[in-house]
Amino acid sequence: NKGNVAQARSYLYSSIALKDDYVDAHIALTRLELRENNISGAVAAAERLAELGFSEEVKTLFQELLLANPDNEALKTALQGMN
Repeated sequence: NKGNVAQARSYLYSSIALKDDYVDAHIALTRLELRENNISGAVAAAERLAELGFSEEVKTLFQELLLANPDNEALKTALQGMN
């Protein structure tokens, strides 16, 4: 439910605020935003992952979601921007 999503998002941002290079929190936040179809939020979370050297993992996350949502134009655009 949306309350749990908001709480999860809050916890992830708190974790990242404490340790900006906490890769697992950035991955979880990217996944959460993708699952919620918040592509801009996912891209923002993914940008930090890429800065930390995890750009291939980010592409994989986005590709997995695109397989499940092949008609999502925003997701296609975001993925194209990563290539």
